[in-house]
Amino acid sequence: MPENTRNRIAPALDELRRGGHTIVGVSHDSVAVELAPELRRVHFFLLDEPEDLAALIEAMGQQGERRMLLIVQRLGSRPRGDRPCLLSGSPPDSAIDVQALGRFGRHYYFYEITVGESPRSEP
Repeated sequence: MPENTRNRIAPALDELRRGGHTIVGVSHDSVAVELAPELRRVHFFLLDEPEDLAALIEAMGQQGERRMLLIVQRLGSRPRGDRPCLLSGSPPDSAIDVQALGRFGRHYYFYEITVGESPRSEP
């Protein structure tokens, strides 16, 4: 295995396999391309904007899914805080738990997102 792949991509692939997530949101299309060996097991969703993540969370709720993995590619600077900026457009009425799982490979930051039940207003 070439050193570039071993250092940059292999740790992310290993963690993706270990985590068991089937729904994976990615911040850039290149992330899905580099992690393509998992395409048969994982459904990748490109999340260009916070609204894309909000739509995915809504669709997950309709399908009864509560857990997903978000992979954010950071080139150069480190992410600030434990919540990626893609979460700024998440639906306000959904309870979202974000757990930073760490950096895997040279520039892939993994976050586990768990979506709780939406609070319902009483009639």
